[in-house]
Amino acid sequence: MKKILAMTLFVIFILTCLVSCDSAIEEEYFQRTNRNSIGRLSVSLSTLSKDGTPLSQEELKKIYTDALDTFTKAYEFLSDSSELTTVNAEADVVLDTDKELIQHIKTAFGYSDMTEGLYQPCGGTVTELFEKGRTPDEKQLKKALSHIGCDKIEIAQKNIKKSDPLCKLDLYAYCDGYALSRVCEFLKDTPVAYGTVTFNGIAGVFGKKPEDKPFAVEIGNGDDGIFNITDGYVALVTEGFGSSYDFSDGILDPALEKAAVYSPDARTAAVVASVGYAHGSDIILELYENKELKFEAVLKEKDGNETFTEKADNSSLYTPITTALSE
Repeated sequence: MKKILAMTLFVIFILTCLVSCDSAIEEEYFQRTNRNSIGRLSVSLSTLSKDGTPLSQEELKKIYTDALDTFTKAYEFLSDSSELTTVNAEADVVLDTDKELIQHIKTAFGYSDMTEGLYQPCGGTVTELFEKGRTPDEKQLKKALSHIGCDKIEIAQKNIKKSDPLCKLDLYAYCDGYALSRVCEFLKDTPVAYGTVTFNGIAGVFGKKPEDKPFAVEIGNGDDGIFNITDGYVALVTEGFGSSYDFSDGILDPALEKAAVYSPDARTAAVVASVGYAHGSDIILELYENKELKFEAVLKEKDGNETFTEKADNSSLYTPITTALSE
């Protein structure tokens, strides 16, 4: 009897260990962060493959390196490529522009139209004044503001005509969202089961966790925002995180304390959060009602009051933001 009892306890112990180990493996991540002049990219990869077997450190390192390369190429293409430099050169006409860049410019112009110009991809003369923490004087700002506006650039097939040769492109928030989405798309095609990617004020997830559990993605320094999402992207713009500008007078006096936006499209999340932070909740609610862009938002006013879209029914900016979007 004692032998049977001992054997039974031993079997229970072994099974308990196996279950515990399995749970531990499910929650193990390979994490790396890359910091450079443009910001901080953090990648968190499950150590499990899609078929449930563990991935080696060598495999995970290779996947991370390729993901970083994917991000760098995507980000630089829309921010510092030779193609963009050519478009931003002082000229009336730019011939034979890269086809992919043309499509991005058209899409960015679409975001500008939907936000009534509050997202301004042709504001490079202003944004460059604020590089490296500089504070331009009133005269510099006034001159730079005279050269912004999507109406100053006309796209004709592969050619770009500039009514103002000094007008410059800067896709800022759109660029952040696009580059991050390219990384998530790349990682979806790797053996990694699931994971998260964050860059400055935007985060995205890929794959599915066991039982479709949500990812707790953290943006900022912990107290800025932790959001539970099962798919898509969430962008948070607050002081020190995210890209936001005011192109009315060049001086950013944020209308909100924080703007958190979820969307299945990373560019939408980044652009809407940027506009909301600078210009307030009214424009975001108007965009939401128009239904041209799919997103949910949590907007925190400077007086502490919070505004929520229909499915972002949270009691606080720091609690999970819902991800269910109606078709």
